[in-house]
Amino acid sequence: MKEVIEKLVEIENEAQRIVDNASKEKTRIARDQRIKLEGYKTGLEEENQQKLDDLRKQIQDETNPESTRIYGEANEKLSNIENDFRENKDKMAEEVFQRIIGA
Repeated sequence: MKEVIEKLVEIENEAQRIVDNASKEKTRIARDQRIKLEGYKTGLEEENQQKLDDLRKQIQDETNPESTRIYGEANEKLSNIENDFRENKDKMAEEVFQRIIGA
């Protein structure tokens, strides 16, 4: 009987050791997975940031000539208006004056 009890105690101790080892292994695996996940997340964030930077540059490269053209056209029109005003300001002032006095 004593041998049976000792064998049961031995089996219980071995079972506890197996459970403890399994628990440690589970903790180690969970930690490793967290580390891998964090690395994967960081990699994705860096990859996404690079893609966003590339898209911003592409958009800027595509729109820059257009915005330069529009800016140039606007400056040209403004220049034409200013020249027209300088050349015709006296005539325009006289027309406004005549309208005011009712002539």
